[in-house]
Amino acid sequence: MKEYDIVIFGAGSGGYEAMLHAKRHGMSVAMVDISEKTIGGNCLNRGCIPSKYMRFGAKLMEHLSRGIKYGIKLNFMNIDWVSFKEHRDNTVSDIRESFKVYAKQLKVDIYYGKGRFKDNDTIQTTKGDTIRGKYILLSTGSSVANILKFDKTKYKIYNTDTIWGITEKPKSVIILGAGVVGVEFAYIFKMYDIDVYILDISKRIIPTESQDSASYLSKKLKNLGVNIYLSNTIKELKEEDGKRKAILQDDTVIEYDIILEAVGRIPNTHDIGIENTDIELSEKGFVKIDEYAKTTASNIYACGDITSPLMLAHKSMYEGRTAIEHINNDAEPIDYRLVPKIIYSAHEIASVGINIDQAEDMELDYEVGTATFAKNPKAMIDDEPEGYAKIIYDANTKEILGAEVLGPEAGELLHQIVHVMKAKKDVEFLSRCMYTHPSLSETIIMSVQNKIK
Repeated sequence: MKEYDIVIFGAGSGGYEAMLHAKRHGMSVAMVDISEKTIGGNCLNRGCIPSKYMRFGAKLMEHLSRGIKYGIKLNFMNIDWVSFKEHRDNTVSDIRESFKVYAKQLKVDIYYGKGRFKDNDTIQTTKGDTIRGKYILLSTGSSVANILKFDKTKYKIYNTDTIWGITEKPKSVIILGAGVVGVEFAYIFKMYDIDVYILDISKRIIPTESQDSASYLSKKLKNLGVNIYLSNTIKELKEEDGKRKAILQDDTVIEYDIILEAVGRIPNTHDIGIENTDIELSEKGFVKIDEYAKTTASNIYACGDITSPLMLAHKSMYEGRTAIEHINNDAEPIDYRLVPKIIYSAHEIASVGINIDQAEDMELDYEVGTATFAKNPKAMIDDEPEGYAKIIYDANTKEILGAEVLGPEAGELLHQIVHVMKAKKDVEFLSRCMYTHPSLSETIIMSVQNKIK
């Protein structure tokens, strides 16, 4: 049995970030993951990295379709799905290999095989390894949720883990679930010249986000040709004359090639020996942690998808980093109010803190500063003058409570607001900041300059 200062159980985004910080503190580190092909976790292998690669291609197609505005005439655009898949998969593989090479350079031992807790200090793998840690960071991620009970092979049903294996471009796809992942794939597939039908049992798309952002995105997707069915789901699937058909709850019939089930994920806290530890789980199976990512076991921390339904790679990294800093007596408590969220669809939608809908529900005394990209010179130059920046702040103290940016490079633009919030600066401070011209960031400052006298 080999012993380490810390054993990181799961080598995904949070585990990798924690490993880097542990080495900076001079700790001996081991990592445990299922196989060499799962290193990097869901984000790298089956989530944010390959999907953003695809989304870049989709956005490029949209820009090229408007090339005539810049004097660029394209007679045709052919889609080579095989080449596209090869380059996407190679990008993922290159990042994964870099991870392993860097871990080796840092003298981090990686143990492969499914791991299970033997006790609070020890993990055993199916490859026969037994690893002991003074501390353990649990970061085993999540698995896809499935609600369709039909034959997956017969009816060509994929989920967000298996969709990457399709080798031919489908003619049409039904996406079940209009959440963050569903609307992202809807845009990608549509721009790759695939007929898209997106369904959700909710009354609107992206139900976890603001009504304004949902309305903007819904309009853009429909304008691109995406078919949206709300308050609806699949009632029946059948095959007739070699054609697959879906019958919806409202009896609409859709002929399709494949179905993508994008209905969320569940934490990987089962079958890993949790019962052999002092770790407590919530009713929904998430690991309970405190403000320093510490579990109810005195030497075990946790990060990532297993800690809450907010399944974001950077949230996982934040928790993993906090755990290491707490072990080394140098941690700030986690502030989930500062965790940014972003949707990469036909519009980028980025948010932090609370939105207007939530402020209303909480009956807060708030004000909103708003500016649109329609009047932003850089957005006009780039032919992306759609969207807005909204900053919600306390009407009395001027403290920033949240923000939402919908439009070009929203995910990048949001960071400046996150940093202002972390520094505990208010909207008056933000209104006095300087921005280059022309820049998309000018919309951020205009949103508050319009309000602050």
